[in-house]
Amino acid sequence: MKYIRNVTKNDRKVAHSIRGNFKDLIRDLGVSKENNDFITGHAQGDVAGRYGKGPSMDKRLEIINQIEHPWLK
Repeated sequence: MKYIRNVTKNDRKVAHSIRGNFKDLIRDLGVSKENNDFITGHAQGDVAGRYGKGPSMDKRLEIINQIEHPWLK
């Protein structure tokens, strides 16, 4: 919560708010919905989404490293 309070004093913004912001940030990068949902822990909504282990760790790292985090500096 200390990181959230560094960005906003709005008491309606909580840790779960970061998940929505994160989804928006990687969506803006053009990340596929499948990768977006997997990284944020959302279900795919179909049987095929339950197969395999999802994107590789290298792919996940590549996606996450594209996001700028100026508020953490």
